Amino acid sequence: MWGKTKLYNKREEGNAYGEYLDQQKKEWGVTLDQLCRGVCTVSMLVSILNGEKTPGKLLRERLQERVGISNDEYETYLDCDEYNEWKMQQEILVLLEKQNEELKEKLKLYAQTYIIYKEDKEVAEITKNIFEKTAAYKENIGTEEKKKNNANQKLRFQFYLYIKAIYKKQQKAPMEEQINLFEKAVKQTVPDIDKESVIHLLLSPQELDLILEYERCRPRCEAVVKYREVLKYLENSKIEENSKVKNYPKTVLYLCQALLAEKEITAYAELLRLCDSAINLLRTTRRSYYLWEILCLKKQVLTQIKMQNCNHGESAKEEILNKMLAPIEEQIKILKEIYERFGVSKERKESCYIYYGQDTYPIGDIIRIRRKMLGIKREELCDGICSLDTLRRLEKKQKSTQPYIVQQLCMRLKLSPECERTELITSDIRARELEREIRYAVNEERFEEAKVLLEELKTRIELSNHINAQWVVDIEGLTKYRLGLMNEEQYRNQLKQALEYTLPLSIMELSDTQECYLTNSEMSCMYHFSLLEKKKENWMEAERWMKLINRILQNYKGQDQIRNHVRNCELYIGYKASILCGLEKYELSQTYAEKVMQLCLGMGRINMVSGALYDWMQSTWMIKQTEDKRQDDSWKSDLEYCLALSWFCKNKALEKFYKDALRMFSHFLEVKEKEEEDFHQLHNRKN
Repeated sequence: MWGKTKLYNKREEGNAYGEYLDQQKKEWGVTLDQLCRGVCTVSMLVSILNGEKTPGKLLRERLQERVGISNDEYETYLDCDEYNEWKMQQEILVLLEKQNEELKEKLKLYAQTYIIYKEDKEVAEITKNIFEKTAAYKENIGTEEKKKNNANQKLRFQFYLYIKAIYKKQQKAPMEEQINLFEKAVKQTVPDIDKESVIHLLLSPQELDLILEYERCRPRCEAVVKYREVLKYLENSKIEENSKVKNYPKTVLYLCQALLAEKEITAYAELLRLCDSAINLLRTTRRSYYLWEILCLKKQVLTQIKMQNCNHGESAKEEILNKMLAPIEEQIKILKEIYERFGVSKERKESCYIYYGQDTYPIGDIIRIRRKMLGIKREELCDGICSLDTLRRLEKKQKSTQPYIVQQLCMRLKLSPECERTELITSDIRARELEREIRYAVNEERFEEAKVLLEELKTRIELSNHINAQWVVDIEGLTKYRLGLMNEEQYRNQLKQALEYTLPLSIMELSDTQECYLTNSEMSCMYHFSLLEKKKENWMEAERWMKLINRILQNYKGQDQIRNHVRNCELYIGYKASILCGLEKYELSQTYAEKVMQLCLGMGRINMVSGALYDWMQSTWMIKQTEDKRQDDSWKSDLEYCLALSWFCKNKALEKFYKDALRMFSHFLEVKEKEEEDFHQLHNRKN
């Protein structure tokens, strides 16, 4: 298991990404020109697909997003230059969401660093011959490098213009100022947006969002046409739902608001259908983007229909409408209570969630940390791969290193060689789909289904690859254990086997002062070990298994990157709240549960909210118990909220859990009340 690993050579460095993108292109049935249009040249795209060129992060993500691949489920390693740019973009997004005055200076710095060259003084000069400047910059760079730089410059400039435009929107600037910026932004990569239908283009979520904002500034009749085109584009079944949901609710909202403003009674049926379609997608993907606005809009439409029926004396229809209104009003009430209680805005002000990068790391840090975790000397790691100076500069983030060298170093450290990856290494589209389907099935405790899907997955991936084997062994062990096909000891052995594909079990004894990095698969193994201890209420041991993960979470917090690692943070911070409750640290548990709810509600991810609310409720209950405070009925409404949220997320396993919890709590209180009543009666008889 810890023997020699096959290393990548220079010809293989871009194959994985190129193959996967090429398969997606063929699956969509699109041409080279359609995929790269407005972004890069056809010749550059061909080189990328053939694995001859490795595109930068901006171009790489834009190309895969155009063929419906969501970046939310990927980990990414970046060289020092790309990581610094990515980090600055994330800082700008945070300032934009907070409407912080520091945004102007930060955006100017971004422009001066990545768009304008040193001889340029004013940000306003960006718009003047930007691409000619790019091509002329540094005479010694090759033609292909110029093209790559040109593509990145377009995407950088588009980001810059988007931020400026949204800031103008926040400041309620004149519509003319807004439309000028949005138009320039969208036309960086979609130059023919005014002439061509959206349906005939290939677009990323960012480009679609810019189109929506651009059309919002235009005359309503023209905007409605484009909104409908975007809607039709998003209804393409090939787009992953996690990608579609980034734009679909906003498109529905903007279209419905425009139609409602026209006060056409005939449009009401369409408005209700569109609202229901958006809500259903949000339920399926467990997101809450523009959910509040869409629910309020649906209520408004139903109320107007009801008023019209009342005027015509149609009481039968009024009763039907009341039944339709009741659940909408209940959902609005629950959301209002939860958002306000935990200090999060109900309204979705901007679509920054589309731009936040997930699980992104500087590769120099990862290689340095991993090497030290495994006790490997620099000389041993770089032997046969690169010079000692190259490795030293890489670890100190002083200079970017050729991708194929980084990939070889990663393979030697038992890390994925792909700069952008899920938990599996594969270019098979169906394997990627199965990975997602299995994860969802396991999360919803549909283990029989997960078992069948795993068998299919094993026929499609290379199981001799230790990265793939780790994920499969971990998930297969959990599935068989929960189905009763494996006892606890066998499951523990399987978890140990899974972890040791990439890390020795002794890693759990890592010094508290030593840096730590874990992949998502490694965290999953440790988490499942911890769950076994939690099941037996061995709270101290459960906490020990989470020690390294909790250190990583603290590092995210210290670098203000919780938004950028939301998948791990929502799961593991929520789990920490549960463990703290078991350890009777109720106030601390309450604080962590509250953090999870604020994070998830703010990011539009509603899946973990019910679990965090349940932990918060439990801790609140126990605090009142220990303080001898009288219990009120808030526990009941909180459990009902948990039940409603699990229903919204279509999680039948959690629905059953909360229904059982409601019955259990009700019975507990009935028994307690009866015991108190019997005691008082006995006391009275005695006296």
